[in-house]
Amino acid sequence: SISWQPRGDSVQSFSRRTSVGGTYADSDASPEHTPGGPGFHRIHYQDSFFGPIPLHGMQSRLSKDIDRYMQSLKTQLKKNEQRRTFAVNQITKAVKALWPRAQIKMYGSHVTKLCLPSSDMDFVICLPAVHKNAPATTPGDLEGRNAINETNQKILARKLKGENWLDQRSIKVIERTAVPVIKVSTKDSRSRIVQLDLSFDAKEHHGLEALDMIRHLLEEIPMIRPLVLVLKQFLLDRGLLTAYTGGLSSYCLFLMVARYCQEVGDCDRGSLLMGLLDFYGNF
Repeated sequence: SISWQPRGDSVQSFSRRTSVGGTYADSDASPEHTPGGPGFHRIHYQDSFFGPIPLHGMQSRLSKDIDRYMQSLKTQLKKNEQRRTFAVNQITKAVKALWPRAQIKMYGSHVTKLCLPSSDMDFVICLPAVHKNAPATTPGDLEGRNAINETNQKILARKLKGENWLDQRSIKVIERTAVPVIKVSTKDSRSRIVQLDLSFDAKEHHGLEALDMIRHLLEEIPMIRPLVLVLKQFLLDRGLLTAYTGGLSSYCLFLMVARYCQEVGDCDRGSLLMGLLDFYGNF
């Protein structure tokens, strides 16, 4: 029989009571995983502030589903590798044509391997100091109306409009943000396009700094990666993976998963995913 353990108006854990008094993960509930039968994995829990924690990791059916998803994702990303490499080379050429001494660096999910096939490629453009001066807001007394310098974002956007490998309709300059960004996509079929986010290095830009922290946590807690990727796909399918449209940013999602995994530790992936959803859904 199914036994729910209430915590106020919420559910403490998704578990089923076995005939011998133990519990096993709801993800194991299938004809192949009957209580006491062949292939049955019993998982005991202890309560913590972060919800139920498996005392010893047994691979659940949900864990196997996560493993299959990760393998499928790896195959899809490998198919897109050539198109991504082409985009990197082309955008580097376009930027170098304007600023020969500029450095184009990648950051974000494609560097940390936390990307989906549809994830944007994030670039930060580091210009020599001479190009970092803020543009004038008004012309001088002896200057004409067109003497005001354009922002680097507008200069680059105008250059990109002449690139035939890009979809010109996709070029958007978003300047009213903490870090202004140019969003653009390659010219291809919908399932094959590569989306690029271009920004310029500034004191408000912390994308490169965050890389070291993310890499350290992924090395310390490998379990973070599959959970983040599964949840990213879950949010993407529901249109909730974009922060400025009311969703959750990828970086915020990473921090939520990392904090939970730091407390719970390494255990069964399926149980960890269910515990994470329970914790953030009910606390």
